[in-house]
Amino acid sequence: MSEYLKTLEPLIRQKSNLTDAREFHARVNVIFHNEEAKHYDKLHTEMWESLPVQYDLLIADVKPHIKNNQPLKMLDVGCGTGLATQMLLNADMDSRVAEIHLLDTSEEMLKQAVKRSAKWGKKVLDINGDVNILHEQYDIILISSVLHHIPDLPAFLEKISSLQKSGALLITMQDPASEAQNNQVLEGRKKEYQQYYESKRVNKTIIERAIHKAKRLFKEPDYINRVNKKLLEQKIINQPLTDSEIWSVTDIHVEGLPYSAGAGISKEQLVNYLKNNTLISYRTYGFYGTMGSNLDERYRKLEHELALSNDQNGRHFCSAWIKA
Repeated sequence: MSEYLKTLEPLIRQKSNLTDAREFHARVNVIFHNEEAKHYDKLHTEMWESLPVQYDLLIADVKPHIKNNQPLKMLDVGCGTGLATQMLLNADMDSRVAEIHLLDTSEEMLKQAVKRSAKWGKKVLDINGDVNILHEQYDIILISSVLHHIPDLPAFLEKISSLQKSGALLITMQDPASEAQNNQVLEGRKKEYQQYYESKRVNKTIIERAIHKAKRLFKEPDYINRVNKKLLEQKIINQPLTDSEIWSVTDIHVEGLPYSAGAGISKEQLVNYLKNNTLISYRTYGFYGTMGSNLDERYRKLEHELALSNDQNGRHFCSAWIKA
């Protein structure tokens, strides 16, 4: 059993026909994300609405460090539907990036990304697999909403470092910050937002309803059933997984799931794992415990102001690094 997948041991013993944790994790992830690809953009509209601000701020931090005036070659790791690359290009990077390699273990995600890339006017190469099959080097590597899916972060980031040219940039986005756990400032803001609605005599579950609506859409009537059907057909499992069990496998570093490691990812961890890189920028967001687009107008403005001030008490983080 992999050291980094020990939390999945009870689930594997109970419901899987496999004994190798790495294989179990990898195969569940591919099937899950192949199904998610059909609905991903609709399910994650909050990213389109909330993350452009973070990309703009991070790219503004990064630009002074781009010394190469030549067109840049970029790798999007776990590219999904290409949404992250699209937002990065929109953040005043379109004229700098000439070539983009899209990498994903999910064929269906990759198909959606290739469709989106037709509008970029770039040289695009799509690659179905994980980082271990890559040997080229890049000027920019983008990793968005991916780190919390990776069990063995040290090995993964060591490989990422080997794919960077000297002076290359590494950008991460949309991962849970472990510093947000038991963060009294964050907890206070979440409570403040809840009380704000209560004071307006608006049902205190407004936030919960927004989240529940997203979850209903995410789980659409047969979504989890389709994932389970394929897992059973391929004899990966011997009985259906619940939605929280599936997310425990896919979101291995996200808290609140029964079998995940559940601690988020810390800035200190990344500094230790990325020894060949220097941290340029580390920003947080989700200052009221949810994405900015889920807030009302007043608190969206406060969210924006906190982002501009580089407040470090957000639920999620993004970061930028440069390789020596």
